[in-house]
Amino acid sequence: QKEPPEDAALKYAARVHARQQIGHALDKALAAEDLDALESHFPALLGTSPARSYAERWCGKLAALAEKKHQEPAFAAWLEKLSTGAEPQNYRGIFVTRLTQAKLAALRRKEPWTADDRAAALRCFAESVKNKADAKALVAQLEELTDLCRKRLTHAAADALSEDARALFAVDSPERKRAEAALKELDRKKAPK
Repeated sequence: QKEPPEDAALKYAARVHARQQIGHALDKALAAEDLDALESHFPALLGTSPARSYAERWCGKLAALAEKKHQEPAFAAWLEKLSTGAEPQNYRGIFVTRLTQAKLAALRRKEPWTADDRAAALRCFAESVKNKADAKALVAQLEELTDLCRKRLTHAAADALSEDARALFAVDSPERKRAEAALKELDRKKAPK
């Protein structure tokens, strides 16, 4: 049975009011640089069914604060829980993208790298590919990973990165095609002009 228009309007108004109240609490927590409070209010924000871009902006603000306070591992754990939890699945892509970025930010600061760190960086790339990150972002991520491998490991580890990245995906899979396109673009950028 279809809901009367008055009831739908009241529910919409209640959701908007709740979103404003939660937004105010988020603003206060952000001003206080209280990452725990931001993380505790964020699921309630999602419960108000905000536009994806609104949720993405707030997730970005949380990510920036986590990076500023060097709390990427804790932020990544929170995002991991959020992305696999019962939160609305239409926001899952936001969480996975930010999760990958948080993991990479933590790796960026780590010196020296081990083989496990290199493997973690490759997993981040695989997550980005599976999450259908745009080609420009994939190329930038590969470029950064290659540079980090050169600085934190060896030139050989950086040179083998392309082959290892290809090996992450089945040969004829859409993910492999996206990864191949990013690798080709990276090769084109590195080629002498």
